[in-house]
Amino acid sequence: MFRYRELVEDPVYTSQVENLGYSDEQLDAALDAVAWALSTNPEHYPVIQGTQRLRVAKTDHYSRDNVWIPPLKVWFTIEDDDHVLLKGITLGGDGFG
Repeated sequence: MFRYRELVEDPVYTSQVENLGYSDEQLDAALDAVAWALSTNPEHYPVIQGTQRLRVAKTDHYSRDNVWIPPLKVWFTIEDDDHVLLKGITLGGDGFG
């Protein structure tokens, strides 16, 4: 059976999303794939060396329907079998995964 984890936003993450300076359309497009990946298989992203649980998902920039989608890094932790905590988001990325 396929299951999804709930994505929970840390207040820092929420604040950073609001301050990135991109339109809702751009951010929604950039975060759609990340949200799906983190809710279905967050273990795909290894724990960052030197931390106990912190992981990062990276996206590439691309254009869709003449809208430029920014590259992002989404910092997160797996809290338990049902929840992923989105801890931060920054600009830049060097590939999804």
